[in-house]
Amino acid sequence: VRRYHVAGWVALAAFAIIAVLQGKSYYVGPVYPMLYAAGAVTLQHFTRARARQVAQWVIGAMVFGYGLFTLPFGLPFLPPEPMARYAAATGITAAVTTNTGEVLRLPQDYGDMLGWKALVEEVADVYHSLPTRDAEGAVTYGANYGEAGALDLYGPPLGLPPVVSMAGSFYFFGPGDRPGDVMLFVGVEREDIEDVCGLLDVATRVTHEWTVEENDVPVIVCREPNSTVQEVWERNRDRGARVRRSDRAYAAPNMLQRPALDCSFERCGHGPSHGRDAQARRHASRLPKE
Repeated sequence: VRRYHVAGWVALAAFAIIAVLQGKSYYVGPVYPMLYAAGAVTLQHFTRARARQVAQWVIGAMVFGYGLFTLPFGLPFLPPEPMARYAAATGITAAVTTNTGEVLRLPQDYGDMLGWKALVEEVADVYHSLPTRDAEGAVTYGANYGEAGALDLYGPPLGLPPVVSMAGSFYFFGPGDRPGDVMLFVGVEREDIEDVCGLLDVATRVTHEWTVEENDVPVIVCREPNSTVQEVWERNRDRGARVRRSDRAYAAPNMLQRPALDCSFERCGHGPSHGRDAQARRHASRLPKE
């Protein structure tokens, strides 16, 4: 048994390092299977059957109780308001603290699930208020993968046009067939696209009581853009190396990490998305050839 003592020291070292560096609690998750196995073997070595049985029941009850206590933090089955009250009552501030140190009323993962459909409904209202001529050629643009995914998921039943985005792998879904004479930019600030649009109008700003990052999302109608969507995609075919400075508004700060660029049309975010790798490859194969 002594030769396995190193496993215990490794576990203690992992917990200590994460605690000192203030890492997230789930960073030590891979350690637990080893500890479960060690605990099970230890129980098997109890010589007295009665003591072994009591230990099994006590440990089982503790694991069940802890799981029941923390279940709402892992499974979002409570509505937002009761969940906020429960989080406050438990006093577990780590569960409602973001990676930037901000303390919220809801766990961030929970809050990031909310508000997406309401956001798309607001965008749909703006789209359907456009003149028929504008609406026929309009394209929606999601600034981050969450916004683009929400528009793609909830948009078609609401009559929204196709969504495009250069956020992460969404780029490979392609620019679509519409030139984008009218663009509906979701999640982009006015000052970031003033040089891109001939005419622009901030149609609305979407707020939500419980969301985290998507809590003040601008929806902008852009007319007379200086490039078609297809031209932007073509210019940035090799964007993995560097997005053209003329299209710097389309650059993803979370992907390229180039502070010198004025990055605006996409930001890092969370929300609905689709594992459409095959579709992404098909779209990529249809991109204009040089």
